Amino acid sequence: MEPEGYSLWFNRDELHTRALEFPPTARETSSGVAWLAPTDPESGGTWLMTNAYGVTCALLNRYPVVAGKAAQNEVEPRPSRGNLVPRAADARTARAAVEALRGGSLEGTPGFQAVAVDASGGVAELQWNGLVGHERESNQVVPPLTSSSYCSAEVEAARLARFPSRPTPDSLCAYHHDHNPNEGAVSVNMCRSDASTRSICHVWVSATETVLDYEPQTWPRRPLRARSRHQLARWRSIAPVR
Repeated sequence: MEPEGYSLWFNRDELHTRALEFPPTARETSSGVAWLAPTDPESGGTWLMTNAYGVTCALLNRYPVVAGKAAQNEVEPRPSRGNLVPRAADARTARAAVEALRGGSLEGTPGFQAVAVDASGGVAELQWNGLVGHERESNQVVPPLTSSSYCSAEVEAARLARFPSRPTPDSLCAYHHDHNPNEGAVSVNMCRSDASTRSICHVWVSATETVLDYEPQTWPRRPLRARSRHQLARWRSIAPVR
């Protein structure tokens, strides 16, 4: 969090077999609230949204662990997790965002962890294991939040260990761009034989503006660094609907 808002980073990892994502676009809810989000073309949903009230909601997949590794293949089609985040587009607070996610049916939805942040300092989280949900707020939600479909415990532990003890804007940027070609899935900005980080998003909110920077990652070439990133979408001064 920052004195008049917050800064939030999000890396999206996906299998190479999944269609290329679409960069962020500006949208509007039926009640007239402006919001921004990139799009997964396969589900039509998203993993990240930020709205005109300064509320950001982000979702990570959680995977059932089998013999130390996360199971990926499911026999029957299940509701897409990508359709959950847009439910929070009208929210004015982090808690309202989480309640919006839980307010709709979650039956059959695979496991996920969703976190919401608002401009007044509110933080809320919903963890769903496929059967039951658990909510937490504020200081119970400790960054970074991370997940991996491959060797979940090992990868998540390595990423947690590398998180800066005293985060600064520069150290957070470096953390999310960190890539070691010899470590594959363990890197925060990762690339392995079957999957890679598709994009790095940076949201920052102040008293007067909401900004979403979207940075696609191009593999197998080296990941684009922060100082030379290709910014595809940026909006400023999204006024709340009155």
